[in-house]
Amino acid sequence: MEDSTLSPNDAVSSISTPTGTGTEIVCNTYCTKDHWKAVEEENKPKAWKCLYCNNKTFSIKTSRSHLKEHTLKCPQSPISEFRSDEFRQVTKEEMDKSIVDLVIRTGMSFSILDNPLFHQVARNLCYVTNSYKIPHSTTISRHLTGNIFDLRFEFIKNILATSPRRISLTCDGWHSTVHKCHYIVVTGSWISDDWRVVNIILSFQKSGQTAEDILSTIKTTLEAYSIKEKIFALTMDNTTTNKAVSRLLKNQLPNQELISIVKEGLKEISPLREKVHKLMKYLSNPLSSSRIEMLESYCRISRIRPLRPILEVDMRWNSTLAMFERYIHLRPAIYEMCSKESSMPPCLDNKEFVALISFCQLLKPFESATLVLSKEQCNPISEAIMVILEIGQHIKKANARMGYRMKKKFDKYWNVIIDHVIIAHVLDPRYKLEHLKVTLIEVGKYDENEAELFVNNIWKKIISHGTKYTNAESSNIEAIETIEINDDYPTNDFLFPRRRISKK
Repeated sequence: MEDSTLSPNDAVSSISTPTGTGTEIVCNTYCTKDHWKAVEEENKPKAWKCLYCNNKTFSIKTSRSHLKEHTLKCPQSPISEFRSDEFRQVTKEEMDKSIVDLVIRTGMSFSILDNPLFHQVARNLCYVTNSYKIPHSTTISRHLTGNIFDLRFEFIKNILATSPRRISLTCDGWHSTVHKCHYIVVTGSWISDDWRVVNIILSFQKSGQTAEDILSTIKTTLEAYSIKEKIFALTMDNTTTNKAVSRLLKNQLPNQELISIVKEGLKEISPLREKVHKLMKYLSNPLSSSRIEMLESYCRISRIRPLRPILEVDMRWNSTLAMFERYIHLRPAIYEMCSKESSMPPCLDNKEFVALISFCQLLKPFESATLVLSKEQCNPISEAIMVILEIGQHIKKANARMGYRMKKKFDKYWNVIIDHVIIAHVLDPRYKLEHLKVTLIEVGKYDENEAELFVNNIWKKIISHGTKYTNAESSNIEAIETIEINDDYPTNDFLFPRRRISKK
């Protein structure tokens, strides 16, 4: 009988090297399955065979205590040396190594070496070890290789990349009374090829306790391991903060894709963005209030409303749009000021200014879409279709050169989610297929035939998904299989568990 269990050496080595399979992180020294395998030979009853000497067998009914006793005495066992009867002097370096192995293999905190109870044990050992002194907790860090984290990180990342399974995340917070700080822990879980549940800590880092901090940690972890497309579920305990995290996730899923599309467009005008940024930074310098006063005087000369310059924030693209719009408003005054103040950065020429206006017009619908999808009462999945269709039409009308990268990014995103969004839209009690058809014509600018074909395809996909996943009674399933799909809307209602879907 072939056994798929890791040997103790393999299991232990998987702690610090990428040679293990990752299905077991810490090896329990006295766990029977790590030292014995069940064998069943011909015409003989099933028995336990030692993994080390490979010849000692015991009855399958033998107690764990007897198996453990042999493991400790087996000459080939790596832990038998701890039961050696002969006495020899132990050096400080050997004792330090033993303590390091104990802390690492059992998952103890490094601060155990500073614990008074641990020092009491050491004082009792002084009679045996000739006044042995416990090393400092930093000794463990020095014994570990410098790149152990990088090796382990790449090892786990490779496992997640090659695994075809979906991954579930568990996120929880932990407050350290010793270090007086808060930690966020993200654990990944999935089913291995041999049907084992694998649990690995993916992230353990200092963080704040707000919903934004927790969300940032989760997103950073997903990006670090490149598993955003493999996530099946996220589990957290039922606290107010975690509920806020779930609301943020719900609202930000469509918004994050919109932000990524906008960032692609910002790359196309990086020279213009840099010029405007330098000008606004020069004018809004808090150490030189005279510049603001001078700008206000030029605004009065140009007969425009005097407004303060806006400087963009790197993490918020809408602040970049606000900076552009403020520059467009102040441009007459800034142009006059640049012509007379030699210390100012250069102003945009007419061609660049026209390009900036066009780009702001391109970004404006994205700002409106972000506001719509961020509302508390918004249902982003079902309502996203109208927003996305409007943005799609807007990008098509935009300058071909300026909006090329944005259109490419948008098409890639839309092709991935189109089925999910459309079906969610139709299954929403407020919207049906007729509403979808009208939306496609009025918002998406489809003609009558294109909208009709699109709606029929969506209906077929709903029927297909329902036939595949429904758990209705067999009589209902047999009735479903007899439905004929044609170009017209079906006259029969399709029965899903707990819900009826009609064409109206």
